[in-house]
Amino acid sequence: MASVCVRRNKRSGLTKINQKPPAYGGGFYRQTASTGRHVGTTLLQAAAQQQQQSEDRKQSGG
Repeated sequence: MASVCVRRNKRSGLTKINQKPPAYGGGFYRQTASTGRHVGTTLLQAAAQQQQQSEDRKQSGG
């Protein structure tokens, strides 16, 4: 999951933001990986919310 998100970050140019000095968080790679993981969890949560909404709609007869 994380690797996919890291690739997506590179495509959208977000990796440039993560090029901070190693003192900040241990270097470029680890930050890219953690950002990818963060993006991944956000996407998962968004998908879960969408699913929940569609289930609510079914229950209310919509």
